[in-house]
Amino acid sequence: CHNHPFEKWSQDQFWGLTAFFGNLTQLLDASLLIDNPDGGRSYDEKREGAKVIHPRSKEAVTPRFLDGASLNAEGIDPRMALANWMVAQPPFSETTVNRIWGYFFSRGIVDPVDDFKTSNPATHPKLLRELGRNFSENGYDLKHLIRLITQSRTYQLSGISNHTNKHDTLNYSRALPRALEAAVLLDAISQATGVPERFEVHPKSVGEGAPRPGARAVDLIPELFPCHFLDVHQRSMRKTLPSGKPSLTLKQALHMWAGPAYTTKIVEEGGRLDGGLKNGLSNSQIIEEFYLAALSRHPTEREAMDIVDFIGEGPARKGRLASLMWALLSSREFSHNH
Repeated sequence: CHNHPFEKWSQDQFWGLTAFFGNLTQLLDASLLIDNPDGGRSYDEKREGAKVIHPRSKEAVTPRFLDGASLNAEGIDPRMALANWMVAQPPFSETTVNRIWGYFFSRGIVDPVDDFKTSNPATHPKLLRELGRNFSENGYDLKHLIRLITQSRTYQLSGISNHTNKHDTLNYSRALPRALEAAVLLDAISQATGVPERFEVHPKSVGEGAPRPGARAVDLIPELFPCHFLDVHQRSMRKTLPSGKPSLTLKQALHMWAGPAYTTKIVEEGGRLDGGLKNGLSNSQIIEEFYLAALSRHPTEREAMDIVDFIGEGPARKGRLASLMWALLSSREFSHNH
Protein backbone atom coordinates (compact mmCIF):
# COMPACT_ATOMS: atom_id res chain seq x y z
CA CYS A 1 0.00 0.00 0.00
CA HIS A 2 3.05 2.33 0.14
CA ASN A 3 6.74 2.63 -0.62
CA HIS A 4 9.08 0.90 1.82
CA PRO A 5 9.79 3.43 4.60
CA PHE A 6 13.44 2.43 5.11
CA GLU A 7 14.61 0.68 1.93
CA LYS A 8 14.63 1.48 -1.79
CA TRP A 9 11.61 -0.65 -2.76
CA SER A 10 8.56 1.15 -4.10
CA GLN A 11 4.86 0.37 -4.30
CA ASP A 12 5.10 0.16 -8.10
CA GLN A 13 7.80 -2.50 -7.80
CA PHE A 14 5.57 -4.52 -5.47
CA TRP A 15 2.65 -4.51 -7.89
CA GLY A 16 4.96 -5.23 -10.81
CA LEU A 17 5.96 -8.45 -9.03
CA THR A 18 2.35 -9.20 -8.09
CA ALA A 19 1.39 -9.18 -11.76
CA PHE A 20 3.52 -12.28 -12.35
CA PHE A 21 0.98 -14.20 -10.25
CA GLY A 22 -2.20 -12.81 -11.82
CA ASN A 23 -3.34 -16.18 -13.13
CA LEU A 24 -3.82 -17.88 -9.79
CA THR A 25 -7.44 -18.82 -9.17
CA GLN A 26 -9.10 -18.83 -5.75
CA LEU A 27 -11.78 -21.34 -4.79
CA LEU A 28 -13.62 -22.23 -1.57
CA ASP A 29 -14.31 -18.65 -0.46
CA ALA A 30 -10.74 -17.58 -1.26
CA SER A 31 -9.32 -20.25 1.06
CA LEU A 32 -7.73 -22.42 -1.64
CA LEU A 33 -5.46 -21.32 -4.49
CA ILE A 34 -5.58 -23.30 -7.74
CA ASP A 35 -2.67 -23.04 -10.17
CA ASN A 36 -4.44 -22.09 -13.41
CA PRO A 37 -2.10 -20.46 -15.97
CA ASP A 38 -5.05 -19.74 -18.26
CA GLY A 39 -6.76 -17.59 -15.63
CA GLY A 40 -10.40 -17.85 -14.67
CA ARG A 41 -12.43 -18.11 -11.51
CA SER A 42 -13.34 -21.79 -11.81
CA TYR A 43 -12.45 -24.81 -13.85
CA ASP A 44 -15.25 -24.08 -16.31
CA GLU A 45 -14.81 -20.33 -16.64
CA LYS A 46 -11.55 -19.27 -18.28
CA ARG A 47 -10.44 -15.96 -19.57
CA GLU A 48 -7.39 -14.87 -21.47
CA GLY A 49 -4.91 -13.40 -19.02
CA ALA A 50 -5.98 -12.38 -15.55
CA LYS A 51 -5.34 -8.70 -14.84
CA VAL A 52 -3.82 -7.20 -11.71
CA ILE A 53 -5.14 -3.69 -11.03
CA HIS A 54 -2.97 -1.10 -9.31
CA PRO A 55 -4.97 0.15 -6.28
CA ARG A 56 -3.87 3.76 -6.73
CA SER A 57 -3.90 4.30 -10.50
CA LYS A 58 -6.72 1.76 -11.16
CA GLU A 59 -4.82 0.65 -14.26
CA ALA A 60 -3.79 -2.87 -15.26
CA VAL A 61 -0.24 -3.70 -14.14
CA THR A 62 2.16 -5.53 -16.43
CA PRO A 63 4.71 -7.94 -14.93
CA ARG A 64 7.92 -6.05 -14.22
CA PHE A 65 11.17 -7.22 -12.61
CA LEU A 66 12.74 -5.37 -9.69
CA ASP A 67 15.43 -3.93 -11.95
CA GLY A 68 12.69 -2.17 -13.96
CA ALA A 69 12.69 -4.49 -16.97
CA SER A 70 9.31 -5.60 -18.32
CA LEU A 71 8.45 -9.20 -19.08
CA ASN A 72 9.10 -9.95 -22.73
CA ALA A 73 8.22 -13.61 -23.12
CA GLU A 74 5.09 -14.55 -25.01
CA GLY A 75 3.49 -17.95 -24.67
CA ILE A 76 5.06 -19.03 -21.36
CA ASP A 77 3.94 -18.87 -17.77
CA PRO A 78 5.26 -15.49 -16.51
CA ARG A 79 6.17 -17.09 -13.20
CA MET A 80 8.77 -19.24 -14.96
CA ALA A 81 10.40 -16.08 -16.33
CA LEU A 82 10.35 -14.59 -12.83
CA ALA A 83 11.87 -17.76 -11.34
CA ASN A 84 14.71 -17.74 -13.89
CA TRP A 85 15.37 -14.06 -13.19
CA MET A 86 15.38 -14.56 -9.41
CA VAL A 87 17.83 -17.47 -9.53
CA ALA A 88 20.19 -15.38 -11.65
CA GLN A 89 20.39 -12.63 -9.00
CA PRO A 90 23.50 -12.73 -6.72
CA PRO A 91 21.53 -12.47 -3.42
CA PHE A 92 19.32 -15.47 -4.28
CA SER A 93 21.72 -18.15 -3.06
CA GLU A 94 22.48 -16.44 0.24
CA THR A 95 18.86 -15.65 1.09
CA THR A 96 17.80 -19.23 0.32
CA VAL A 97 20.66 -20.71 2.32
CA ASN A 98 19.87 -18.41 5.22
CA ARG A 99 16.22 -19.49 5.37
CA ILE A 100 17.09 -23.21 5.30
CA TRP A 101 19.77 -22.60 7.95
CA GLY A 102 17.11 -20.95 10.11
CA TYR A 103 14.90 -24.06 9.93
CA PHE A 104 17.65 -26.17 11.49
CA PHE A 105 19.19 -23.74 13.98
CA SER A 106 16.23 -21.71 15.29
CA ARG A 107 17.79 -18.52 13.91
CA GLY A 108 19.30 -17.40 10.64
CA ILE A 109 22.82 -16.23 9.95
CA VAL A 110 20.86 -13.09 9.10
CA ASP A 111 18.01 -12.97 11.60
CA PRO A 112 15.08 -12.62 11.12
CA VAL A 113 15.64 -14.79 8.07
CA ASP A 114 13.73 -12.50 5.70
CA ASP A 115 15.25 -9.23 6.94
CA PHE A 116 18.22 -8.71 4.62
CA LYS A 117 19.27 -5.07 4.81
CA THR A 118 22.38 -3.02 5.49
CA SER A 119 21.37 -2.33 9.10
CA ASN A 120 20.95 -6.06 9.86
CA PRO A 121 24.25 -7.72 8.89
CA ALA A 122 25.01 -11.44 9.03
CA THR A 123 26.57 -12.75 12.23
CA HIS A 124 28.93 -14.95 10.19
CA PRO A 125 29.28 -13.38 6.72
CA LYS A 126 32.03 -15.74 5.52
CA LEU A 127 29.91 -18.77 6.40
CA LEU A 128 26.91 -17.30 4.56
CA ARG A 129 29.00 -16.55 1.45
CA GLU A 130 30.54 -20.02 1.41
CA LEU A 131 27.20 -21.78 1.82
CA GLY A 132 25.71 -19.58 -0.92
CA ARG A 133 28.61 -20.39 -3.26
CA ASN A 134 28.27 -24.12 -2.59
CA PHE A 135 24.49 -23.96 -3.15
CA SER A 136 24.93 -22.18 -6.48
CA GLU A 137 27.71 -24.49 -7.69
CA ASN A 138 25.53 -27.52 -6.96
CA GLY A 139 22.65 -26.36 -9.11
CA TYR A 140 20.55 -24.85 -6.31
CA ASP A 141 19.87 -28.36 -5.00
CA LEU A 142 18.00 -28.04 -1.69
CA LYS A 143 18.57 -31.71 -0.81
CA HIS A 144 22.30 -31.20 -1.22
CA LEU A 145 22.13 -28.09 0.98
CA ILE A 146 20.13 -29.88 3.69
CA ARG A 147 22.54 -32.82 3.60
CA LEU A 148 25.51 -30.44 3.91
CA ILE A 149 23.99 -28.68 6.93
CA THR A 150 22.78 -31.76 8.77
CA GLN A 151 26.08 -33.61 8.31
CA SER A 152 28.01 -30.73 9.85
CA ARG A 153 29.45 -30.88 13.35
CA THR A 154 27.65 -27.64 14.13
CA TYR A 155 24.22 -29.16 13.54
CA GLN A 156 25.09 -32.33 15.46
CA LEU A 157 26.08 -30.53 18.67
CA SER A 158 24.14 -31.39 21.82
CA GLY A 159 21.35 -29.15 23.05
CA ILE A 160 22.60 -29.60 26.62
CA SER A 161 24.48 -26.47 27.66
CA ASN A 162 27.55 -26.15 29.85
CA HIS A 163 29.13 -23.24 31.73
CA THR A 164 30.91 -21.99 28.58
CA ASN A 165 27.92 -21.82 26.23
CA LYS A 166 24.72 -21.65 28.27
CA HIS A 167 24.23 -17.97 27.38
CA ASP A 168 25.37 -18.24 23.75
CA THR A 169 22.64 -17.62 21.17
CA LEU A 170 24.80 -16.42 18.24
CA ASN A 171 27.82 -18.67 17.73
CA TYR A 172 26.17 -22.10 17.40
CA SER A 173 28.25 -23.60 20.19
CA ARG A 174 25.26 -25.80 21.12
CA ALA A 175 21.91 -26.74 19.64
CA LEU A 176 19.11 -24.32 20.44
CA PRO A 177 15.83 -26.22 21.11
CA ARG A 178 13.02 -25.24 18.75
CA ALA A 179 9.34 -26.05 19.12
CA LEU A 180 7.84 -28.64 16.80
CA GLU A 181 5.43 -27.31 14.20
CA ALA A 182 1.74 -27.99 14.86
CA ALA A 183 1.29 -30.86 12.40
CA VAL A 184 4.54 -32.53 13.47
CA LEU A 185 3.58 -32.26 17.15
CA LEU A 186 0.14 -33.80 16.56
CA ASP A 187 1.66 -36.69 14.61
CA ALA A 188 4.22 -37.23 17.38
CA ILE A 189 1.48 -37.35 20.05
CA SER A 190 -0.53 -39.81 17.95
CA GLN A 191 2.51 -42.05 17.47
CA ALA A 192 3.57 -41.92 21.12
CA THR A 193 0.08 -42.74 22.44
CA GLY A 194 -0.61 -45.30 19.71
CA VAL A 195 -3.89 -43.58 18.81
CA PRO A 196 -4.15 -42.02 15.31
CA GLU A 197 -5.94 -38.70 14.85
CA ARG A 198 -9.43 -38.83 13.32
CA PHE A 199 -9.70 -35.94 10.87
CA GLU A 200 -12.98 -34.42 9.74
CA VAL A 201 -13.66 -33.26 6.18
CA HIS A 202 -14.36 -29.60 5.43
CA PRO A 203 -18.08 -29.29 4.51
CA LYS A 204 -17.19 -27.17 1.46
CA SER A 205 -14.47 -29.44 0.12
CA VAL A 206 -15.15 -30.82 -3.36
CA GLY A 207 -14.48 -34.48 -4.10
CA GLU A 208 -12.55 -35.06 -0.89
CA GLY A 209 -13.51 -38.01 1.28
CA ALA A 210 -12.32 -38.71 4.78
CA PRO A 211 -8.58 -39.41 4.92
CA ARG A 212 -7.47 -43.00 5.32
CA PRO A 213 -7.22 -44.33 8.90
CA GLY A 214 -3.92 -43.37 10.45
CA ALA A 215 -3.32 -40.46 8.06
CA ARG A 216 -0.66 -38.04 9.25
CA ALA A 217 -1.34 -34.36 9.74
CA VAL A 218 1.74 -33.39 7.72
CA ASP A 219 0.28 -35.14 4.66
CA LEU A 220 -3.06 -33.32 4.62
CA ILE A 221 -4.09 -30.03 2.99
CA PRO A 222 -4.91 -27.78 5.98
CA GLU A 223 -7.92 -26.08 4.41
CA LEU A 224 -9.72 -29.35 3.67
CA PHE A 225 -9.46 -31.01 7.08
CA PRO A 226 -10.45 -28.93 10.13
CA CYS A 227 -8.65 -29.79 13.36
CA HIS A 228 -8.94 -27.93 16.66
CA PHE A 229 -5.48 -29.02 17.83
CA LEU A 230 -3.83 -27.61 14.71
CA ASP A 231 -5.77 -24.36 15.00
CA VAL A 232 -4.73 -23.92 18.64
CA HIS A 233 -1.09 -24.61 17.80
CA GLN A 234 -1.06 -22.14 14.88
CA ARG A 235 -0.64 -24.54 12.01
CA SER A 236 0.82 -23.38 8.74
CA MET A 237 -1.87 -22.85 6.09
CA ARG A 238 0.85 -23.17 3.41
CA LYS A 239 -0.06 -19.86 1.80
CA THR A 240 3.13 -18.10 2.86
CA LEU A 241 6.54 -19.10 4.13
CA PRO A 242 6.57 -19.39 7.93
CA SER A 243 7.99 -16.37 9.73
CA GLY A 244 8.81 -15.61 13.32
CA LYS A 245 9.50 -18.10 16.07
CA PRO A 246 6.72 -20.18 17.64
CA SER A 247 5.96 -19.38 21.26
CA LEU A 248 3.63 -20.93 23.82
CA THR A 249 0.22 -19.29 24.09
CA LEU A 250 -2.43 -19.44 26.80
CA LYS A 251 -4.68 -21.51 24.50
CA GLN A 252 -1.91 -24.04 23.99
CA ALA A 253 -1.25 -24.28 27.72
CA LEU A 254 -4.95 -24.88 28.43
CA HIS A 255 -5.15 -27.42 25.60
CA MET A 256 -2.19 -29.25 27.11
CA TRP A 257 -4.10 -29.52 30.40
CA ALA A 258 -7.51 -30.50 29.05
CA GLY A 259 -7.35 -31.05 25.28
CA PRO A 260 -8.26 -34.50 23.93
CA ALA A 261 -4.90 -34.94 22.20
CA TYR A 262 -3.23 -34.87 25.62
CA THR A 263 -5.95 -36.62 27.64
CA THR A 264 -8.31 -38.82 25.63
CA LYS A 265 -5.58 -40.30 23.44
CA ILE A 266 -3.56 -41.43 26.44
CA VAL A 267 -6.31 -43.62 27.93
CA GLU A 268 -8.18 -44.57 24.76
CA GLU A 269 -8.93 -48.23 24.19
CA GLY A 270 -6.45 -49.76 21.77
CA GLY A 271 -3.76 -47.22 22.62
CA ARG A 272 -0.30 -47.84 24.00
CA LEU A 273 -1.32 -47.69 27.67
CA ASP A 274 -4.39 -49.86 27.15
CA GLY A 275 -2.33 -52.43 25.26
CA GLY A 276 0.36 -52.58 27.91
CA LEU A 277 -2.17 -53.20 30.68
CA LYS A 278 -4.08 -55.84 28.72
CA ASN A 279 -0.85 -57.65 27.86
CA GLY A 280 0.09 -57.83 31.52
CA LEU A 281 3.27 -55.76 31.25
CA SER A 282 4.97 -54.73 34.46
CA ASN A 283 5.34 -51.12 35.50
CA SER A 284 8.99 -51.16 34.48
CA GLN A 285 8.14 -52.51 31.03
CA ILE A 286 5.40 -49.94 30.44
CA ILE A 287 7.64 -47.10 31.64
CA GLU A 288 10.40 -48.19 29.28
CA GLU A 289 7.95 -48.42 26.36
CA PHE A 290 6.58 -44.95 27.13
CA TYR A 291 10.07 -43.45 27.18
CA LEU A 292 11.10 -45.11 23.94
CA ALA A 293 7.87 -44.09 22.21
CA ALA A 294 7.93 -40.48 23.40
CA LEU A 295 11.60 -39.58 23.90
CA SER A 296 13.46 -42.27 21.90
CA ARG A 297 15.55 -43.16 24.91
CA HIS A 298 15.47 -45.39 27.96
CA PRO A 299 14.71 -43.82 31.33
CA THR A 300 17.73 -43.16 33.47
CA GLU A 301 18.24 -45.40 36.48
CA ARG A 302 17.08 -42.63 38.81
CA GLU A 303 14.00 -41.88 36.68
CA ALA A 304 13.02 -45.54 36.53
CA MET A 305 13.33 -46.01 40.29
CA ASP A 306 11.36 -42.87 41.18
CA ILE A 307 8.58 -43.57 38.67
CA VAL A 308 8.16 -47.21 39.70
CA ASP A 309 7.79 -46.09 43.31
CA PHE A 310 5.26 -43.42 42.26
CA ILE A 311 3.07 -45.75 40.20
CA GLY A 312 2.85 -48.66 42.62
CA GLU A 313 -0.01 -51.14 42.30
CA GLY A 314 -3.73 -51.16 42.94
CA PRO A 315 -6.65 -49.24 41.46
CA ALA A 316 -4.65 -46.01 41.08
CA ARG A 317 -2.06 -47.68 38.84
CA LYS A 318 -3.71 -46.90 35.49
CA GLY A 319 -4.28 -43.24 36.38
CA ARG A 320 -0.67 -42.81 37.47
CA LEU A 321 0.63 -44.44 34.30
CA ALA A 322 -1.58 -42.05 32.33
CA SER A 323 -0.11 -39.16 34.32
CA LEU A 324 3.37 -40.37 33.40
CA MET A 325 2.52 -40.38 29.70
CA TRP A 326 0.98 -36.91 30.02
CA ALA A 327 4.16 -35.64 31.71
CA LEU A 328 6.29 -37.03 28.88
CA LEU A 329 4.10 -35.48 26.18
CA SER A 330 4.12 -32.14 27.99
CA SER A 331 7.89 -32.01 28.41
CA ARG A 332 10.18 -29.81 26.32
CA GLU A 333 12.21 -32.91 25.53
CA PHE A 334 9.17 -34.23 23.62
CA SER A 335 7.74 -31.04 22.14
CA HIS A 336 11.02 -29.51 20.94
CA ASN A 337 13.79 -30.45 18.55
CA HIS A 338 17.15 -30.48 20.33
